[in-house]
Amino acid sequence: MQKISIVSEVKNSLRRLNANKPFINFNIELSEEEINKLNNMRIDTPRAYDNFGTLDQIVNELDAFIKSLNPNNADLSQSISILIDELVKEVIIGFGKETAWVTVRASIATDLWDTPRWHTDGYYYPPYTGIQYKGLFTLKGPASLFYPLPHDLRPKFNSLQFDSANREVIANMLALSQAISPAAQRQGT
Repeated sequence: MQKISIVSEVKNSLRRLNANKPFINFNIELSEEEINKLNNMRIDTPRAYDNFGTLDQIVNELDAFIKSLNPNNADLSQSISILIDELVKEVIIGFGKETAWVTVRASIATDLWDTPRWHTDGYYYPPYTGIQYKGLFTLKGPASLFYPLPHDLRPKFNSLQFDSANREVIANMLALSQAISPAAQRQGT
């Protein structure tokens, strides 16, 4: 199987985005070797890595970050760091940008999100008025869910989302069956 061009997928996705299609999912088609390395990576402590546009050191920084998740990751950290670096570079080219804000989150299994924490991402650079978009990859574990919120529910959702006590109210308002899972889309479900 020939690996897809992430650059092409990102460019095509940007052309298809609109108010009725605010997000697009596609499979990055990792190799079996890449999947095995990601599956063998262990996470003992939740951590996050952030890089705000100085990407020349990303491989070395990610290597240290992945090793910090579990000492047994030492044999995998370099190749996983290179994989993430390649994904970042392809997304930057696809978006037609010079750099990116890169966040890698590592978390451990928890029942904390059994009631979904539905939210919208904030603006990255207020008062920016153009269309803002981001690339998101789930390399290990369950993928983020996306919800095509009907326009008539937007005002109510916006008023509820800023109080964490409303998580259950929002979850009851939104039909979870309407949530879109990138993993399910890849498998054709």
